Amino acid sequence: EEVPNTYQLRFLDKAGNKGWTEMSVASIEWEGRPATLALMSDITERKWMEEIIRRQRDLAHRLSSVSDLHQGLCICLEAAMDASGMDCGGVYLVEKASGGLRLVCHTGLSEDFVRSTSYYDIHSPSAQMVLANEPIYTRHQAMNVPQNEVKRREGLKAMAIIPFFHEGNILGCLNIASHAVDEVPGSTRELLELMCVEASGAIARLNAQVALHNSEERYRLL
Repeated sequence: EEVPNTYQLRFLDKAGNKGWTEMSVASIEWEGRPATLALMSDITERKWMEEIIRRQRDLAHRLSSVSDLHQGLCICLEAAMDASGMDCGGVYLVEKASGGLRLVCHTGLSEDFVRSTSYYDIHSPSAQMVLANEPIYTRHQAMNVPQNEVKRREGLKAMAIIPFFHEGNILGCLNIASHAVDEVPGSTRELLELMCVEASGAIARLNAQVALHNSEERYRLL
């Protein structure tokens, strides 16, 4: 009576796909002998929805206690990389004065690559892709942007570009990539986009705090 009759197990199918199954077991008699009846159902989608909710909740909780914009952006980048399995990335914000994109935090990228991609003019193909306000999942080599020697040497493969927007305004974008895998997992794309929605609200809040602080500082100086 103390033995559970329901178990949740990880599985790996013949195609190499990972998932979850729920197995219900019961003791029965089979041809006069004790036996166990096991019924199994695929609960991969349910488990993934639970994981999405958990990660969203964790990100919202971490961002709610942050008062520094740079720290908040680093938290978003870390959470997105962990969720997707990518090994590098960066966050760009739109500069109010120029309208261009400025790299404000990054990880896993070479110094040469960071220097060559630290700013995109508003008229550049990279900036125009972000301003179109649509998530992009592609291979780095397949992007319709100029490829110089530094970018080729970096060896990026799979890449995702997801814009941050708030109240109809583009705030910037999250870029994550991998040096090893060819594709951003399809199962993680919805989660990444939901994370960016969560992050957009936090960026707007932190930007407002920075603007208020600067205004108060100007007033104090006057």
